[in-house]
Amino acid sequence: MTDTGTGPLELAVIVPVFKERDNIKPLLQRLATVLASVNHEIIFVDDDSPDSTSRTIREIALTNPHIRVLTRIRRRGLSSACLEGMMATLRTGNVDLVVGTRHAGTGSMGKFSASRVRLSNLGRRLSRLVCRCELSDPMSGFFMLTRPFLEQTVRHTSGIGFKILLDLMAAAPRPVRLTEIPYTFGARLHGESKLDIMVGLEYLQLLLDKLIGEWIPPRFVIFALVGTLGTIVSLVLLYILVKVLNLEVIPAQVVATWVTMTANFFLNN
Repeated sequence: MTDTGTGPLELAVIVPVFKERDNIKPLLQRLATVLASVNHEIIFVDDDSPDSTSRTIREIALTNPHIRVLTRIRRRGLSSACLEGMMATLRTGNVDLVVGTRHAGTGSMGKFSASRVRLSNLGRRLSRLVCRCELSDPMSGFFMLTRPFLEQTVRHTSGIGFKILLDLMAAAPRPVRLTEIPYTFGARLHGESKLDIMVGLEYLQLLLDKLIGEWIPPRFVIFALVGTLGTIVSLVLLYILVKVLNLEVIPAQVVATWVTMTANFFLNN
């Protein structure tokens, strides 16, 4: 637990930053309003953003003792950024975790599109494969935890992808004491969603790491899947070039090989 100079710290807010410099001041204004009566600390974890995010936050911190910034050099990833921020502070409590849930009580997904709701529900169902307790919203990114629970769990986390709560729950070495607070997911005010194919692959990698990571590295499994897909693409393309487009076998093989190598490169990276 740290001290901001105005008494014991009651709450630490970890903010992972990804090229979001223009959104920092509006975020701080909202946090200042919400936390006006709470002695708090706001820790920004910045992966060396090229838009001078760290410098902007440090300039603000010169006149605001509640703000700190951790700059990571040559390291990337939301999960690992949050874990490092958590390790820099936090205090004890009567429960291990307090989770904001969209799927219990009065909580809801807000104005999410039907496709995003279905995708979120799919993620919830898959999370049951590795989650070690009853939690209505394991995909939530809105939660608090105590320092002792973090100390017991952090060395077993994977640090992969965006679903930090699920990573922590699956890594817990003992039953987790938790409570849930319903909330309605609000509309995005700034920036853009980072949900893309890479997020999905990282989520798959996290699940694989929790399920079989002790015996088989999940990166190897994904690499093998990409290789298998590449083989199928190569054979299908070769058939089309030779049987449908009447191309000679050797030129067709060259084209199929080049396409497959290029596709595998982008998928693997």
